Amino acid sequence: MSKIRRYYEPNAVYNITCNAYARRPIFKGKKAADCLLSTLGYYRYILRFSLYCYCIMPEHLHVIIQPHLKKYNISQIMKHIKGSFARTHNNLTYKSGPIWQNRFYDTILRDEQALMTRINYILQNPIRANIIREAEDYPYSSAKVYLKDEEDHITDKYIAK
Repeated sequence: MSKIRRYYEPNAVYNITCNAYARRPIFKGKKAADCLLSTLGYYRYILRFSLYCYCIMPEHLHVIIQPHLKKYNISQIMKHIKGSFARTHNNLTYKSGPIWQNRFYDTILRDEQALMTRINYILQNPIRANIIREAEDYPYSSAKVYLKDEEDHITDKYIAK
């Protein structure tokens, strides 16, 4: 069975979910989660995309990304993020092997209402997983940016028009 090709749309805002290989909770530890945050921040700057929201769960990642350069579509951006993190994590832990499942799941958010609904869903994810009681208490998400109006130097806060 062949892979379904991705649909690319200029200036689209993408909701993306990436799962850890075999759904292992590798981001439960502070080092791995901090490393992934650094990777997201680095590639946000290098590949020139907006990162409207993120949440690093123990076994998966949610991001909302809008690419701005034609030469870097969403697949290339995710390839850089996932590949760089996997190499760094394996080097730091003296391990080898896959970190991520091969593919990622994406949907285009076509309007402001869909974007705001998805941001809210992502920020509430740690509560639904019974990790925390208040979204703004979770250190690995954009919750403080949206709920406490604090900067985190990685999130491009989306302001509803």
